[in-house]
Amino acid sequence: MTTLEERVRRLEKRGALTRAMYAHAVRCDDGPYGLEVLDDWTADPFLDSGSATFSGRENLARFYESLPASFVIHYFTNLVVELDQ
Repeated sequence: MTTLEERVRRLEKRGALTRAMYAHAVRCDDGPYGLEVLDDWTADPFLDSGSATFSGRENLARFYESLPASFVIHYFTNLVVELDQ
């Protein structure tokens, strides 16, 4: 069984990840997409957009540069955040 401290730490990590995802969506919605949007990602990012996949910062940068920023709205539902430990 996990300790209360471990459980609280996991909840805090989950909350931080959720806030980061929402902040990234707002940054994307504000557009246009500059390379600072990559700061929201890990050093070795992977994105599955539903129609294509992008691996690595260079490919992810090309993905963002290809997006039209004239009208974008993110709508999250059923957000699932899973932690390994």
